[in-house]
Amino acid sequence: QQQQQQQQAIIDDQQRRLHVSNIPFRFREPDLHTIFAPHGEITEVEIIYNERGSKGFGFITFKNPDDAQRAKDALNRTQVGNRNIEVNNATPRHAGMGGGGGGGGGGG
Repeated sequence: QQQQQQQQAIIDDQQRRLHVSNIPFRFREPDLHTIFAPHGEITEVEIIYNERGSKGFGFITFKNPDDAQRAKDALNRTQVGNRNIEVNNATPRHAGMGGGGGGGGGGG
């Protein structure tokens, strides 16, 4: 039963957490929050950085998985700061690994 609960928690986290790629390098967490906030309550915003600055992708976690899905549907492939962002479900986070996983690439 505990294992089932842990697996469900991972699935719930995955459905609430979005991977956002191709964001403008000048963007910071408040910028990303502003774009996604109209779609629901956000619990976490994270942009990934290296020693040179933003790596151009980040993560948004919504409180409600339905809000995350609506945001994904509304914002995927929309233009933000002269860039077309991609919004996908993030892969599950694994203990001991830094950050969250990237989103899967979409087929064309």
